[in-house]
Amino acid sequence: MEPLTVKGVTFRTDGMTPEALAYLRQKSGRVIRREKLRNHPLHWLIRTFLPADYQCLDLESMAGGKVLVVGCSGGIETLGLQALGIDINHRALRIAAELRQRAQGVTSHFLAASGCDLPFGAGGFDCLLSDNVVEHIPPAAVPRHLREARRVLRPGGRYIFTTPNRLFEVPAEEGHVSLHSFAEWETLLTEAGFR
Repeated sequence: MEPLTVKGVTFRTDGMTPEALAYLRQKSGRVIRREKLRNHPLHWLIRTFLPADYQCLDLESMAGGKVLVVGCSGGIETLGLQALGIDINHRALRIAAELRQRAQGVTSHFLAASGCDLPFGAGGFDCLLSDNVVEHIPPAAVPRHLREARRVLRPGGRYIFTTPNRLFEVPAEEGHVSLHSFAEWETLLTEAGFR
């Protein structure tokens, strides 16, 4: 089998488990779809009305320094950023470990941990990245997660995340238990110490 490159990381696919290969192909397809969306004329029109900080589709391009990926799943973004990834899903972490072994030139690591109890000292990261994870955190635990995220960020660090907007996801998708509007997220983040 030919090597496969996803998000700037090249993976040897020969002998890869079917589960890891399926995940890698799914992520590759998502990258291709996002690129098509980025080049769509409607996206170009929308971009003219958004601040520069909101014009990026790939969260990774906004991350820098020492990065923690919360809810890393199979680890593609983590590997591409040479970051540390955490997840509570052991199956996803097994895929991440296999992909790390088959990736060329990566220094990423993975850890089983919860975003509500981050096992790191205060101020250790420049950036936290979380792509469509916070909507899966139970509502009562969201404030704790945000306080933990703020605690492990260095002063001036950034928490970059995406999540569906409650106003546009009716009914909620299965597993989406913490949907909020943009204004509600602003309030939650301010209460957790973000600005």
